[in-house]
Amino acid sequence: CHPDAPATVTDYVASHGDAMTRQSCDTDVAVYFDAALKALPAAGTAWISPFVTDVWRHMKASYGACAVPRSLPAPIGPGCENFGAPKPALAMFHQGKHGGGTVANRFDAFASFRTTIDVGDSGWSVSNGVLHDEIVHEACHQVEGASQGVHESPAFSVWGDSKWAEFCVYDFYARTGRSADADRVLKLFTGSRDNLPAGAQGAAWFRDWFLPLWKDGGSNATVMQRYFGLLSQYFPTRAENSGRNVIYTRRMTTGEFVHFSSAAAGKDLSARAATAFGAGFSRAEFDQARTDFP
Repeated sequence: CHPDAPATVTDYVASHGDAMTRQSCDTDVAVYFDAALKALPAAGTAWISPFVTDVWRHMKASYGACAVPRSLPAPIGPGCENFGAPKPALAMFHQGKHGGGTVANRFDAFASFRTTIDVGDSGWSVSNGVLHDEIVHEACHQVEGASQGVHESPAFSVWGDSKWAEFCVYDFYARTGRSADADRVLKLFTGSRDNLPAGAQGAAWFRDWFLPLWKDGGSNATVMQRYFGLLSQYFPTRAENSGRNVIYTRRMTTGEFVHFSSAAAGKDLSARAATAFGAGFSRAEFDQARTDFP
């Protein structure tokens, strides 16, 4: 196993502090269990490692290219592509505590610059669809916060904690042959409403924004890979970690988000944004973004 994935490690995510034991390790992912999860019957948790490996392979294949070549010196490196492979992602799992999920990424010193997802649950059954969604969701945060060799997610204040993840989760299920899960989350996400971005009331993000974007782009993740690539080329950054990498300097306006999304899609999406986001979309912001990022 890679040196970044030791046999035991203390969970450093969100100050959890739990002793974690490595259950499996391959060229993509090292999976860790806490003591309570490790004590469960192995037959009931055997699905976890191959599932997480499938998730991370999908993320690397879909979002692992870098539009701008970047030198990322150790310990962040060895390079921009594929989130620093051959360094694996670390996936830490807990039984009965730390409910939900969180992440650290390759630019976080407290994580020793490791790509890490961390999920806690009380029902580690292969039939637990929500748990599967949580695992994929946390991997999607790695994409928005660490792809293209750049730290942070400028659109986080626009789409919040889950709206981008809905695109990402659905795309994973749909394109890896998990049709039952794809159908399940399609229904769930289509019915979801959020007061995002600021000013919006009951916006149907998946139904009116991300699903059309996914379909228009050929029913795959290419449009969002282009979006993240454009961000890495044109959105303002500054150096961090003693100059080893760059981090975005600020969050985006909604108009900037729609403008960069339009560039990724190859067409003006402002009318779609006005329909999807209502008062959350400002034509003046969009026009200013076109001026600022021609």
